[in-house]
Amino acid sequence: PVHASLSNPDRFGSGWSDMDIDEQWEVVKRIRDTESETDYEELLEWLKKTHNLDHESVKATADAPLPEGYGRLGETTTRKILDVLRRDLSTYSGAVEACGWHHSDHRTGEILDKLPYYGKILENHVIPGTGNPGDDDISRYGRITNPTVHIGLNQLRRLVNKIITVYGKPDQIVVELARELKQSKKQKDEWKQRIRENTASAQKRSECLAELGKPDTGANRMLLRLYEDLGPAIGPRCCPYSGKPICLTMLFDGSCDIDHILPYSRTLDDSPANRTLCLRSANREKGNKTPWEVWGNTPKWDTIKANLNNLPRNKQWRFAPDAMERFEGKNSFLDRALVDTQYLSRIARAYLDALYTEGGHVWVIPGRMTEMLRRHWGLNNLLPDHDKGTAKAKNRTDHRHHAIDAAVIAATDRSLVKQISDAAGCDAGDGHSADRTARNTPPPWEGFRSDIGKRLNRIIVSHRADHGRIDITAKKKGHDSTTGQLHNETAYGIVDTKTVASRTPLLSLKSKDIEVKTGRKNIRDPQLQKLLSEVIKGKEEKEMGAALAEFSVSARLNDGKPNPYLGIRRVRMTQSLQSSSRIKIRGGDNKPYKAYKGDSNHCFEVWRMPDGNLEPWVITTFDAHRETVSRPHPAAKRLLRIYKRDMVAIERDGERLICYVQKFDSAEMNLAPHTESNADARHRDKSDDFKLIRMSARTVMKAGLRRVFVDELGGLRDTGALF
Repeated sequence: PVHASLSNPDRFGSGWSDMDIDEQWEVVKRIRDTESETDYEELLEWLKKTHNLDHESVKATADAPLPEGYGRLGETTTRKILDVLRRDLSTYSGAVEACGWHHSDHRTGEILDKLPYYGKILENHVIPGTGNPGDDDISRYGRITNPTVHIGLNQLRRLVNKIITVYGKPDQIVVELARELKQSKKQKDEWKQRIRENTASAQKRSECLAELGKPDTGANRMLLRLYEDLGPAIGPRCCPYSGKPICLTMLFDGSCDIDHILPYSRTLDDSPANRTLCLRSANREKGNKTPWEVWGNTPKWDTIKANLNNLPRNKQWRFAPDAMERFEGKNSFLDRALVDTQYLSRIARAYLDALYTEGGHVWVIPGRMTEMLRRHWGLNNLLPDHDKGTAKAKNRTDHRHHAIDAAVIAATDRSLVKQISDAAGCDAGDGHSADRTARNTPPPWEGFRSDIGKRLNRIIVSHRADHGRIDITAKKKGHDSTTGQLHNETAYGIVDTKTVASRTPLLSLKSKDIEVKTGRKNIRDPQLQKLLSEVIKGKEEKEMGAALAEFSVSARLNDGKPNPYLGIRRVRMTQSLQSSSRIKIRGGDNKPYKAYKGDSNHCFEVWRMPDGNLEPWVITTFDAHRETVSRPHPAAKRLLRIYKRDMVAIERDGERLICYVQKFDSAEMNLAPHTESNADARHRDKSDDFKLIRMSARTVMKAGLRRVFVDELGGLRDTGALF
């Protein structure tokens, strides 16, 4: 980027390449150190006197755009590495090693007895913190922005430190990486070709920015990339929403925005495939909706549809009516989860390396190899439901499948990893040689499978409780925080003590919204509800949007009478919401004028009333953050308090059953056995015979429910008494 900027014909031109590195560095330093008008005038004079540039070239050079930020290495280190590279034509890693360092090993030589907070070790991976020793570790050292990785590394620290406390520091730690086996030559060549093409494209964008006089930053290169995605270079490139042409200069004059095609707030998808360049006015009109939700079944959609062929395929499908449904499908979720897992496993290895002053103690195994060995050693059918087609694939409905993976990883040595990996590298991409090698690998010892099965029956799965953290006094110090979302986003108008109302876009209505339902959301205007029922009668969901759009613009109804709802855009809906379940917003006269639905519970309690009856009592997340928390009666005695994901024990048929709290409401608590995963979705799936254990306040006390504690190594602590 520096060369592209300063070798511009309006600046140094070809003379920039004739200068040695020290002369070039002096020019760059002087440009970067210019902060005032005096510095600027001195820079102009120095360039004119030292490099004999004319007046126009001097001005252009002084104003040259240079990359922002700092390099990962300092000047002294960089010069040493460059000297080795010039002298020996070595690789980067080789040059770093020749200087006495390692290109990726950031250990300081300090002997650590336990893992510290990851931000202290992985400085290059976190957003820096305050650096204040008085702050907590997260505030002081910073954190990784990905919440999955942040939680995973903290849980890893707890687990490893517990192992060290009980058994001492491990001689070896093996990390399973969520990646494929070694690539074949053809796959490597294809990957290298993609890298070359991407690099060449990035260099062209840097040159383009230099010609435009714009800073060569990642954000500006992304603007050019999204501009190229709007269509071929020949012909106008148009805004995908309005169809109006966008020229190159409009990218930097404030006319355009980068928009998430599928709203980021609903998808958390910030990939280039979900971003597009559009006019700022179109972006404001689109708002926090998908293109179809805003313009589908309107005259503007023809313009949008005509331009879709100019967009890449990975963007076209996001304009479809069912784009959100497709994104939220199972495959998309697994893809996103896999990305988090891959990043977590890679960074976990670097984190664990900090425990040792030399390499070789922490090594990795590819997840694809673990799957092969687990399958060929017959371990998949050790878990329940193997008679339902899960014997040949991992049973992810039981958390103990992780323990089986751990057993396979522990029984694998480096030679077997190399053997299977080399076999995969010889394949043409089908993986048959690697699979055949795994099939011919015998189990570690005779009876390995039965020994693992016995261990599985003794495992207690540890679940992370969802208590959150409430600090009422923190609000006074300016550090207020909540344990989660206090209420849902919809603001309701208040109709009476039992009913609230909200507005819904006409074109977003589904058939279930128009049907009359008892105690649920209904259209408030009965005449409108009747007319809309006739409009959608006999039509499928995909045809409803067009029918509703036609109704809103039709001057007359089917019977020839004037349409009283001509131009309607939103429909007023009513639904039941008891006064006790509302979060009320009051005006200046202290009267509530709108309300929110809590939709989030903090904890479940059981109280004994003065008359001896048991009363279930749920504290909402909103109420939990108040200074005074409600109770069912001033003289009532609290017998039990349980949070989501708490682990509990109950007595059933004379046996102890270990469960975790899946959810609860004002009437009952729902439990799932500790081994079960994805319990709520399976409970709602009518085709799945799994059901949650539902318990009322009386049943809870009769079953002797109490909270139990499971440590990081699976040790169970059960007091045998109510908690």
